Amino acid sequence: MEKIYLNIAGFTILCQVEDSEQKYHKEKFIKMLRKDYAGFISNKTEKPDFVIKILSTHQVSLEIKSYAKNKNIKNFNILLFHINSKRRTLVAHNPLGSFDFEIAINMIIYHNLLPLFKGFILHGSSIAYKGNSFIFEGRPGAGKSTTAQLLKGLCNILSDDSLIIRKVNNKFYSYQPIVNEKNFNFEKNGNAYLVNKVFFIRKAEECAIKEIKNKNLILQKLIRQVFNYDNKVKLQFPVIAEFVNKTDFYYLYVKKDKKIFKEFFKNEVLKNEI
Repeated sequence: MEKIYLNIAGFTILCQVEDSEQKYHKEKFIKMLRKDYAGFISNKTEKPDFVIKILSTHQVSLEIKSYAKNKNIKNFNILLFHINSKRRTLVAHNPLGSFDFEIAINMIIYHNLLPLFKGFILHGSSIAYKGNSFIFEGRPGAGKSTTAQLLKGLCNILSDDSLIIRKVNNKFYSYQPIVNEKNFNFEKNGNAYLVNKVFFIRKAEECAIKEIKNKNLILQKLIRQVFNYDNKVKLQFPVIAEFVNKTDFYYLYVKKDKKIFKEFFKNEVLKNEI
């Protein structure tokens, strides 16, 4: 049996790969984990928050048949995996590709762990500077991804489409999701980045920044950017509201000129961080 620990959004996920009659598939899966998700692999072997059991085809067939019978599911063959939320365990079979694996991780993080541990998912882009994260929000086409790309070289891009927010020890941190994004040309890892500021992006001819003080307005804007899985945003609403109250929000007017905007951001936003 092979054990690989992953650190995703501050959660410890144990991938437990059983010995299998299909040795090739087991080795292929482990190779995929170590290559595609290297930044999330952890040396810590602490008690996991969730366990992924990769069983042999025969083992998983018995597991899924039992699960399907209990849930009165007739077409059990379509199940790639099943989750026992109470035991915090996901059972799957060896030939999991990266797409299937990311679906499994999403089910674990988004549906099972974040709603219970003061976290939520935002649609947006973000960058990192000296351990801090700066988040860009806005309607579709507002320029969230473009803004992050304009700052490449000055800051590290963390996310291009979605990001994870969690409250840990009374502070809010952002994390990179494990899934591939629209412009996946940046490294990913399981590090936590302290949330510094959140910006609602507006295209403009001149660069400018303006603080938003109306927290009710901010909450209305931000809640539209929260991914709502199984209507669990109701459960997550208190932590979202606290995030709004404890975080500084601004309108950021962006001129699509890399040199000009990068200099503006350095002087007006990062000046206290340098």
